[in-house]
Amino acid sequence: MRARAANSGGGANVRSSCRTDTIFLLAMMYPSRRALGTGIYRSWKWLGIAVASGVLAACSQSVAPQQVLARQCSPIGGPREAVLSLAAPAAGTLRIAVEERGVSTVATLDDKVGTAAASPVERFGTIVLTTAARPAEPHTVRIRAEDSPAITGEVCTSAELVPPSNPVRAQAERDLFTAARAVHSQQWDAAFRHYLNAARGFDHLHLHRSAAMARHAMAELAYRRFDRKRDSYALAAEASAGYGGAGDPILVGLLAVLEAKALLDMPGSDPRVVAPQVRNWLSVARKEEGASHFGERELPRVDIIAGYLEFLLDEPDLALSAFAQAADRCRELQDWDCYALASQNLAQLAEESKNYAAALSAYSDALRRLPPGLDPKLTAGIWNNLGRLQGVVGLISSSEHSNAAAMQAYATLGDCPGVRLSLARTGRLLVQVGTLADAESYLEQAASLDCPSLLAAVAARSTAGTSAAARDPCTRPLDPGPLATQNKIIVFNSLLSLADAAMLQGGSAQAQHCLEAAQSYAADSRAQVRLANARGAVLLERNDPADARTAFEHAVRIADEARFPPTYEHRGTAQLGLVKAKLLAGYAADSVPSAHEALQSSVARGDIDRTITSLRLVAAGYRGSGQPAAAVRTLQVAADLIEAVPIDELDGEQRATFLATQHTVFAELTDLFASQTQQSDATSWLAFTTSERGRARSLRYALNQAARAAALEAPAATRYQQLLQEVVQLAAQADASRGRGALIDAIDQAAVRERSVAAPLDRKQLTQTLEQVQATLVEYAAGSRDMFAFVVTGGALHVVHLGDRREIASAAEQLRDLLRDTEAPAGDVRAAAARLARLVLWPLGRNLAAKRIIFVPDDALHTVPFTVLPWSANAGDQLVVQHAETSVIPSALFLTNVHIAAVAHSETPRIELIGDPVFRVSDWRRKCLANAASESSSTGRAARTLSDWTESLPPLPGARAEVAMVAKLAHESRSASRVESLVGCAAVPRALRRAANQGAELLHIATHARIDAQRPRLSALALTPQAGKDAAPSAFGLLDILGLKLSSRLVVLSACDTSRGRLLPGEGVLGPAQAFLQAGAASVLASYWRVDDQATASFMQQFYRYLLIDRLSASAALRKAQLERARAGPSYEWAAFALYGWPDSSL
Repeated sequence: MRARAANSGGGANVRSSCRTDTIFLLAMMYPSRRALGTGIYRSWKWLGIAVASGVLAACSQSVAPQQVLARQCSPIGGPREAVLSLAAPAAGTLRIAVEERGVSTVATLDDKVGTAAASPVERFGTIVLTTAARPAEPHTVRIRAEDSPAITGEVCTSAELVPPSNPVRAQAERDLFTAARAVHSQQWDAAFRHYLNAARGFDHLHLHRSAAMARHAMAELAYRRFDRKRDSYALAAEASAGYGGAGDPILVGLLAVLEAKALLDMPGSDPRVVAPQVRNWLSVARKEEGASHFGERELPRVDIIAGYLEFLLDEPDLALSAFAQAADRCRELQDWDCYALASQNLAQLAEESKNYAAALSAYSDALRRLPPGLDPKLTAGIWNNLGRLQGVVGLISSSEHSNAAAMQAYATLGDCPGVRLSLARTGRLLVQVGTLADAESYLEQAASLDCPSLLAAVAARSTAGTSAAARDPCTRPLDPGPLATQNKIIVFNSLLSLADAAMLQGGSAQAQHCLEAAQSYAADSRAQVRLANARGAVLLERNDPADARTAFEHAVRIADEARFPPTYEHRGTAQLGLVKAKLLAGYAADSVPSAHEALQSSVARGDIDRTITSLRLVAAGYRGSGQPAAAVRTLQVAADLIEAVPIDELDGEQRATFLATQHTVFAELTDLFASQTQQSDATSWLAFTTSERGRARSLRYALNQAARAAALEAPAATRYQQLLQEVVQLAAQADASRGRGALIDAIDQAAVRERSVAAPLDRKQLTQTLEQVQATLVEYAAGSRDMFAFVVTGGALHVVHLGDRREIASAAEQLRDLLRDTEAPAGDVRAAAARLARLVLWPLGRNLAAKRIIFVPDDALHTVPFTVLPWSANAGDQLVVQHAETSVIPSALFLTNVHIAAVAHSETPRIELIGDPVFRVSDWRRKCLANAASESSSTGRAARTLSDWTESLPPLPGARAEVAMVAKLAHESRSASRVESLVGCAAVPRALRRAANQGAELLHIATHARIDAQRPRLSALALTPQAGKDAAPSAFGLLDILGLKLSSRLVVLSACDTSRGRLLPGEGVLGPAQAFLQAGAASVLASYWRVDDQATASFMQQFYRYLLIDRLSASAALRKAQLERARAGPSYEWAAFALYGWPDSSL
């Protein structure tokens, strides 16, 4: 890979060599401690000592080199390669110089590995190759272009023989070769060190131009690779002096550009003060570079620097003109790294003007045009900026992909600040979508790992996936003392995001700890504003509105003092915080004007997330001040805007977690409708359909994707970008005379045009379906404070106000914990069940009369079986299981999307039975590879993919017997049944996928399950490892399940905890049971808690006898099996299994 650096240039008076080195010593003896890592800092410290010794060195006479090859030039570019053959006339050090003229190249010597060399001076560098020569020995130099494919230029080559009597010159030339090889292999510290050695050697010999060439290379490395602008500036000046007045004009121009860039970027530099000097250097560069045909492609790069200066001087129109002119010229030249740099700057200007669609397009265009490997540093930077902007506008999956690409590119370059930045941004993104465990892992690494550990962690992450976060990730951040400002900001951002993650998990104390740690990294006013906002958020969580208001006012005061514009993002956060503090303190009416101001600012920034938050706060103010109609209207607009955010690019886990973060709007709107004192049938149905609108949206998405044909409309992401631009324009066009509602109306009109509209719940169809299955539907809905129940029975809808959702959650959690405790007294379980029933079941009264009850749980009710609740307050009454069949569905919409074939009986059902997998590698080798043709290769592949948790699992002998039992009952029930049993070595992931895709009507899986409630994608079913060319992990994960295309009537998960997972507001439990429903299963039998192997096998035998022999529906068979087990004793083991989905599924 060709290493590339920034342009260079210079313009300074010629000085004597002694004076030159003295000035160089003063500039470099005491560098700032901003180098990347302790190794590089030691090199820079040693640099001063080395230069000092060079000053003191004596000047000696030596024998001049002998010319071997006179300077000759040849064209090069694209696939064309230049080849040079030569031989030395005598023994000595053969020095071959390759001068670039308008094209960047890589040179190799004698086709030997490790001789590839490059210059950090792009397009006009000199690469020196050396070798120990013997008389008449032939040598070959190959030179290839490493530039944009259409670019052509020249390489001028020459060769000299340095005699053994001139060891100082020979060593200096060898140092140049070593440095050039280090540049090609991206070993920047080594490259700089050897260029320094070469410069010292040439100084000793009074070879000023050669010393200047080495310092020119050092100046480029200092600017771009070590981020040492001040040192780059000094080195460029010394290189310019060394070239002298007769230097190559193009090199003079390159150094002038480098000095201009270094001065602009130098810490503490005021653009308005240095602008005249920068313009003078750029004028010199244009004159010198424009005099040569090969300097033509440098002129657009000068325009880019000129545009950057205008940008810093707050002249965006002039900057835009310069960048656009550069982009046009670079495109004409097909100079794609130049074009990418200009396009990136145009994208950033578009961001400044809130034209996010244009910015996204410009970043993407730059990456599309930039050839792979041409400029890894530039590529990484563009991926980084694209990922940041995608995250801002809500393109979550795209942002995660872009950040990962940037992280890998930075890691390849050994660029620790870039890696740290990408990790931090990915972590913040994952906090945004609610994937908190993975977020903490990324953020903890960004905040605490030193450079070598950071690079190692990224390498490990790319091969092994995300690792678990530290228990207390804010305890050991990096020492802020030696960190550069950029790294302080990255650590600061990581700590703030860790605080956000802690808040989302209810850990306000942990969040406060992270904020205290962040204080030391708040390096500027922007960081201080964000820290004050974060403290205010923690105080709001602690129900302290007075102190929270003080914190947010402090943030606004810092922003005012720093003269941040009204549209500054974190000023908007402070505005929202002040509104929340007023609402929490009970000043609802006072909050409305402030909430509208926050809305105006959010819209002006094109910030959809904060626009939605602002709309929620406006609605809260209206509701609290007795204006429910205005509150309803505002929340409806927020819901429309949420539905305009594209979710197509998210995987199943990301989609569910992101949608859960937006559920509050639907919950508050449902609460408003359901709380109205004058309930009519229309109002009740509106409350119910609003609850449905915000419920199980990931399931609805999956159903829509399965049903719809390919559309001809523009991609969702493209339409969303157009929406962003339109929203920004709304703020500019808002007419204050039309009142506050005008902006809200305009937002809704824009959102409605772009939102993804789901078919509304069909009341008639729902009623007919419930009559068909003879069921009552009970849907629970958690509002902002209270919980409600919607009961649909006999065509009527009843809304029941149940009470405080926190009390209900507490009762559900108590019952859940007791049921999972096998030693809990039966009396305690009964008491806990009665407490929960009093809150959520008994208030429903006479409406529960059907033979079946279909529950749609919400919040903590997802975690407990309704079958164990007492039917009524009558002490002698029985449990729910003794009164009715039950099933659980994620949404009422599910009932209207099940195919009628799930109900019909079949005489030739296809039944796939998977069980008793081989978990341990040693067992797998012994049992499954006995007849393998190539044990060694297969074993190696499978062992590498086997998950650690499956290796430690105990065998399940009862699972094999269970599979045999189901197969036997199936044949007894229907002799023509098509039964396939996949046990032991055959229970591999490939078999499960095949069974799913071949239309199995019954899919039975008997194995161990792993449930990760924090990182649902790590939840999995354990299968036998798969070897050979299709080697796959033995763990069949959540995303694997979601990727299946099922048409099964029933999936039975005979494993522990398969109804568990991550509880997500509005989405339910994200775990194996829900994943199989989303994948297309009509119904799923799953477990709430662990049940031992023998008890499970016994229960399954009873269930299948009723399902297959008696031909009962799945819900009826489950109820009869549970009743039979319940009569056997006081244990509640029978309640572990529940049916999810269509209750009438039959075989």
